[in-house]
Amino acid sequence: MGRMQLKIVELFEDPAVRAANPKLAAYLFAGRAFMIGSGLAITGSLAATMAVAMAMKVNTLKEFSTKARELALQRFPALRGNYTSEDDNGTDEGSSQFLKELREEIAREEAEGAQEFPEGSVHSIIRDRVRFELGPFAKGGSS
Repeated sequence: MGRMQLKIVELFEDPAVRAANPKLAAYLFAGRAFMIGSGLAITGSLAATMAVAMAMKVNTLKEFSTKARELALQRFPALRGNYTSEDDNGTDEGSSQFLKELREEIAREEAEGAQEFPEGSVHSIIRDRVRFELGPFAKGGSS
Protein backbone atom coordinates (compact mmCIF):
# COMPACT_ATOMS: atom_id res chain seq x y z
CA MET A 1 0.00 0.00 0.00
CA GLY A 2 2.91 2.34 0.64
CA ARG A 3 4.46 1.33 -2.69
CA MET A 4 4.22 3.58 -5.67
CA GLN A 5 2.04 2.11 -8.37
CA LEU A 6 3.13 2.71 -11.92
CA LYS A 7 1.23 2.29 -15.12
CA ILE A 8 3.05 0.16 -17.68
CA VAL A 9 2.03 2.50 -20.49
CA GLU A 10 3.84 5.39 -18.78
CA LEU A 11 6.96 3.25 -18.48
CA PHE A 12 6.98 2.61 -22.22
CA GLU A 13 6.16 6.16 -23.27
CA ASP A 14 7.82 8.47 -20.76
CA PRO A 15 11.65 8.52 -20.55
CA ALA A 16 11.49 10.25 -17.16
CA VAL A 17 9.52 7.34 -15.70
CA ARG A 18 12.05 4.87 -17.13
CA ALA A 19 14.90 6.88 -15.63
CA ALA A 20 13.19 6.82 -12.23
CA ASN A 21 12.85 3.00 -12.34
CA PRO A 22 15.96 1.68 -14.09
CA LYS A 23 15.60 -1.90 -12.86
CA LEU A 24 12.05 -2.21 -14.14
CA ALA A 25 13.04 -0.51 -17.38
CA ALA A 26 15.87 -3.03 -17.82
CA TYR A 27 13.46 -5.93 -17.34
CA LEU A 28 11.10 -4.47 -19.91
CA PHE A 29 13.97 -3.92 -22.34
CA ALA A 30 15.11 -7.54 -21.90
CA GLY A 31 11.57 -8.84 -22.36
CA ARG A 32 11.08 -6.75 -25.48
CA ALA A 33 14.42 -7.93 -26.90
CA PHE A 34 13.53 -11.56 -26.17
CA MET A 35 10.14 -11.22 -27.88
CA ILE A 36 11.66 -9.54 -30.95
CA GLY A 37 14.41 -12.17 -31.16
CA SER A 38 11.91 -15.02 -30.83
CA GLY A 39 9.71 -13.50 -33.51
CA LEU A 40 12.66 -13.11 -35.89
CA ALA A 41 13.81 -16.69 -35.29
CA ILE A 42 10.34 -18.13 -35.92
CA THR A 43 9.82 -15.98 -39.00
CA GLY A 44 13.24 -16.90 -40.39
CA SER A 45 12.76 -20.63 -39.88
CA LEU A 46 9.31 -20.52 -41.49
CA ALA A 47 10.69 -18.54 -44.43
CA ALA A 48 13.56 -21.02 -44.88
CA THR A 49 11.13 -23.95 -44.71
CA MET A 50 8.83 -22.38 -47.28
CA ALA A 51 11.76 -21.54 -49.57
CA VAL A 52 13.04 -25.13 -49.50
CA ALA A 53 9.55 -26.51 -50.07
CA MET A 54 9.00 -24.18 -53.04
CA ALA A 55 12.44 -24.91 -54.53
CA MET A 56 11.91 -28.67 -54.26
CA LYS A 57 8.24 -28.41 -55.32
CA VAL A 58 6.98 -30.50 -52.42
CA ASN A 59 3.98 -30.12 -50.13
CA THR A 60 4.35 -32.89 -47.55
CA LEU A 61 7.11 -34.39 -45.45
CA LYS A 62 6.78 -37.69 -47.33
CA GLU A 63 7.29 -35.92 -50.68
CA PHE A 64 10.27 -34.08 -49.21
CA SER A 65 11.97 -37.25 -47.98
CA THR A 66 11.44 -39.00 -51.33
CA LYS A 67 12.71 -36.01 -53.30
CA ALA A 68 15.69 -35.49 -50.98
CA ARG A 69 16.67 -39.16 -51.30
CA GLU A 70 16.46 -38.94 -55.11
CA LEU A 71 18.54 -35.76 -55.20
CA ALA A 72 21.16 -37.24 -52.88
CA LEU A 73 21.49 -40.36 -55.02
CA GLN A 74 21.78 -38.25 -58.20
CA ARG A 75 24.50 -36.01 -56.77
CA PHE A 76 26.34 -38.71 -54.81
CA PRO A 77 26.20 -41.98 -56.76
CA ALA A 78 28.51 -43.64 -54.23
CA LEU A 79 25.53 -43.71 -51.87
CA ARG A 80 23.88 -46.31 -54.07
CA GLY A 81 24.60 -49.59 -52.42
CA ASN A 82 23.21 -53.02 -52.15
CA TYR A 83 22.02 -52.29 -48.65
CA THR A 84 18.93 -54.09 -47.45
CA SER A 85 17.30 -54.28 -44.05
CA GLU A 86 18.65 -57.83 -43.77
CA ASP A 87 22.18 -56.38 -43.57
CA ASP A 88 21.38 -55.19 -40.05
CA ASN A 89 20.93 -58.76 -38.88
CA GLY A 90 24.14 -60.22 -40.29
CA THR A 91 27.79 -59.85 -39.41
CA ASP A 92 30.54 -59.38 -41.89
CA GLU A 93 33.12 -62.12 -42.33
CA GLY A 94 36.04 -60.03 -41.04
CA SER A 95 34.32 -59.20 -37.75
CA SER A 96 33.22 -62.78 -37.32
CA GLN A 97 36.74 -64.09 -37.88
CA PHE A 98 38.22 -61.52 -35.47
CA LEU A 99 35.78 -62.44 -32.73
CA LYS A 100 36.46 -66.17 -33.19
CA GLU A 101 40.22 -65.58 -32.90
CA LEU A 102 39.68 -63.39 -29.86
CA ARG A 103 37.59 -66.09 -28.22
CA GLU A 104 40.28 -68.69 -28.90
CA GLU A 105 42.98 -66.41 -27.50
CA ILE A 106 41.00 -65.73 -24.33
CA ALA A 107 40.33 -69.44 -23.88
CA ARG A 108 44.03 -70.24 -24.38
CA GLU A 109 45.09 -67.60 -21.82
CA GLU A 110 42.54 -68.83 -19.30
CA ALA A 111 43.69 -72.41 -19.83
CA GLU A 112 47.31 -71.39 -19.26
CA GLY A 113 46.32 -69.48 -16.17
CA ALA A 114 48.09 -66.40 -17.45
CA GLN A 115 46.90 -63.39 -15.55
CA GLU A 116 48.92 -60.21 -15.66
CA PHE A 117 47.21 -58.68 -12.64
CA PRO A 118 44.92 -59.82 -9.85
CA GLU A 119 41.29 -59.52 -10.79
CA GLY A 120 39.30 -57.01 -8.78
CA SER A 121 35.64 -56.14 -8.89
CA VAL A 122 36.19 -53.63 -11.72
CA HIS A 123 37.95 -56.23 -13.82
CA SER A 124 35.19 -58.76 -13.32
CA ILE A 125 32.60 -56.16 -14.36
CA ILE A 126 34.57 -55.41 -17.52
CA ARG A 127 35.08 -59.12 -18.23
CA ASP A 128 31.36 -59.79 -17.82
CA ARG A 129 30.49 -56.85 -20.06
CA VAL A 130 32.88 -58.04 -22.78
CA ARG A 131 31.42 -61.53 -22.60
CA PHE A 132 27.91 -60.08 -22.80
CA GLU A 133 28.81 -57.98 -25.87
CA LEU A 134 30.56 -60.86 -27.64
CA GLY A 135 27.54 -63.07 -27.10
CA PRO A 136 28.01 -66.52 -28.65
CA PHE A 137 31.68 -65.76 -29.37
CA ALA A 138 32.51 -65.48 -25.67
CA LYS A 139 33.29 -68.56 -23.62
CA GLY A 140 30.21 -69.49 -21.64
CA GLY A 141 27.95 -66.91 -23.33
CA SER A 142 26.59 -63.94 -21.44
CA SER A 143 26.90 -63.83 -17.67
